[in-house]
Amino acid sequence: MTPRAQGIHRQTRAKSHERNQRTTPPRETQRPDADSGPESRESEELNATTPVSRTESPTKQANTGPTMKLMTLRIAPIEPQWFGQKAQVQSHTWHELNQGHIPQEIADAITPDFALRLTRNAANNSNQATLVALDDNQVIGFAELLRTPRPPINRPDAAELASLYVLTAHHRKGVGRMLVEAGKHAIGNDRLALWVMAFNANAQGFYRHIGFHETGHTQTEDMGPELEMINYAGEPNQR
Repeated sequence: MTPRAQGIHRQTRAKSHERNQRTTPPRETQRPDADSGPESRESEELNATTPVSRTESPTKQANTGPTMKLMTLRIAPIEPQWFGQKAQVQSHTWHELNQGHIPQEIADAITPDFALRLTRNAANNSNQATLVALDDNQVIGFAELLRTPRPPINRPDAAELASLYVLTAHHRKGVGRMLVEAGKHAIGNDRLALWVMAFNANAQGFYRHIGFHETGHTQTEDMGPELEMINYAGEPNQR
């Protein structure tokens, strides 16, 4: 999970980016494990009803095994009705992941109100696609992708996975992978590049698991060292 950042995903340098009047959120620390079509209604919900079996605690009745609850997990392009929930998830996962790893003023920057402003701004950005993962119509994670990557990513044929975040309670259920696959469809590009924090070994492991690898390029910004990863066998970055 979480995914230039749960973080999309920019979701990291919040206040400095607000001062620079960015319409995309600050780069977010990619969170491991965390479908939308572009903006067309035709692809409004890619996996509208994906049944997922969930084993719950055994009932108290004798001679009965574990009960099985079918939940409806779906990935959809974000809509205004989910802006508030997405902002709450963004703020919660941001603090949960980054507290103690990045400068405190940056960790404190992503409040629910600030995340809501970022979400509203992103909805008007034609370069960005935001998808939410819904469990019983409750937002449990999100991904943000950019059709054209931001510098210093110099990969004209790739899109950028800016952030990928999923609530901890829903880790290891395939939600992060579903968001990434849906994101590819949403932006019409299977080639993705991203930045992940060097301290976030879990996120790096998740991305390797779904086909990403390090390029050897690094950068250090306000939050600390970051590693570039891509999910295709591309040419070395041209700097």
